[in-house]
Amino acid sequence: MTAHPPPLTLPAPDMFWDPAAAVIDPDIPPRVAADPLYRWVLGHQIAFGVWRLIADNLAEIASGGKPDFDPAWLFDQYSILLLYTGSFTEIVYRERIRPSMMAADPAFSGRWGRDYHRVLRMLEAAKPHDTVLRDALLRNRRVHIAVARRLVPEGGSLLRDAGRASAPVTDAEFDIFDTYFGVRRAPCDRRGFLRSLASRAQAAHDDLVETPPAARLRGQVAVAPDGLHQPLLDLAATIAEAANNPKENV
Repeated sequence: MTAHPPPLTLPAPDMFWDPAAAVIDPDIPPRVAADPLYRWVLGHQIAFGVWRLIADNLAEIASGGKPDFDPAWLFDQYSILLLYTGSFTEIVYRERIRPSMMAADPAFSGRWGRDYHRVLRMLEAAKPHDTVLRDALLRNRRVHIAVARRLVPEGGSLLRDAGRASAPVTDAEFDIFDTYFGVRRAPCDRRGFLRSLASRAQAAHDDLVETPPAARLRGQVAVAPDGLHQPLLDLAATIAEAANNPKENV
């Protein structure tokens, strides 16, 4: 039995929020015991929401506006989500997670995430000189490498193994990625999106309480030396508070 989180509604990366397109997500079901796909999908859905916030707030700064969130703080939240999402063993990843991605496409890749492409474009345009942001980016890279090395100690990737590492990402691949992680592309309102994101962060915290990692996670000390529980609660609370902000478009 598998209980995945409900689909996450997100507009296309370059679309504005639509105040008329209210989003009301169904309740997020509790994790079914021994199903790591719940954690894998839920953590990625939250990360995609954080990516959207990073890009929006970098755009706000570039236009001379005041951001709702500090992009450096958001990158640290993304690092925490990487740790949460991959907080199972190499064996679980090899026997449960990787086969599920290969069933979607033998070359399945994180490069197919639509929202992160916009983050990269915004970072390229901003060329951040902010030391705090640069340090957060460095921490994120270190955490990403640590998680990847723990889950795939022999290295390699499905994309490289399929001989498609140098090919540009296609619209079909973007769609495969969205479908696998339960992302629904449609107009939505900012408040509904933020509430949905906050409820998912709370669900991630509850999941960790129910099934904590078996051991301290490599890379954790950089962003969550005291564990992941409180950072996930703080993320949920901060996003929920922002949902009451009257701002509709960024």
